This record gives sequence, structure tokens and C-alpha cells, in this order.
Amino acid sequence: MDKVRIEDIDGQIDSATVKRPLTDALNVADVALNYYELAPGDSFAYGYHLHENQEEIFVIQEGQVTFETEGGEIIAAAGEVIRFAPGEYQQGINKDDERVVAVAIGAPQETG
Repeated sequence: MDKVRIEDIDGQIDSATVKRPLTDALNVADVALNYYELAPGDSFAYGYHLHENQEEIFVIQEGQVTFETEGGEIIAAAGEVIRFAPGEYQQGINKDDERVVAVAIGAPQETG
């Protein structure tokens, strides 16, 4: 068993105000796990993208995120979970005035 305090994990400079990579801190072998806080205008990634071999799941804990997708914009709000299959284009952006708190899970760990 491994347990960490999210606030004890060093953040990374990224497209989000706060990104704390939890994968290594928890010795996770098969999935990628990241904690995010997005200020207004921040996003989970630097651009519209896909993961060829990885499915990605976002658990929205606070705020709401607008995901740009091939089918148009999709909003995911606090208490909701959204999944993107391998090969699906997306970019999650905080287009609201409130901070977003979310956890992203990707499997397998390598994006391919």
C-alpha cells in the first residue's frame, strides 16, 4: 500500500496552475495519475490532442471544464466523470470564472 498527501507532491510547470503527478509518488505501475487545479483560462494540455493507445478519464471535483472534441464542446462539472477513448481528440479548458479541481487517470501509463 502507498499513501501520499496531494499537497506534499511537488508541482510541475504545465498548462495548468497546479499539476501534481501522482503516478511515481504512489508507485503506480499500470496507469498515469495526475492532480490538477485549473485557474480560469488554464487547460489540462497545451493543445487539442489525442492519445493513440491510452484512454483518459477526468474526475471533476470542483468547478466545470469545457472539453473541445470532434463533436463540439462538452461541459463536465463537479461530481461528473468524463472518459476519452484512445484516438479521441480533446482538450479540457477552464472557460469559467471558478477554479477547477480534477484528477486525470490514463491507462495504460504510456500514451503511445
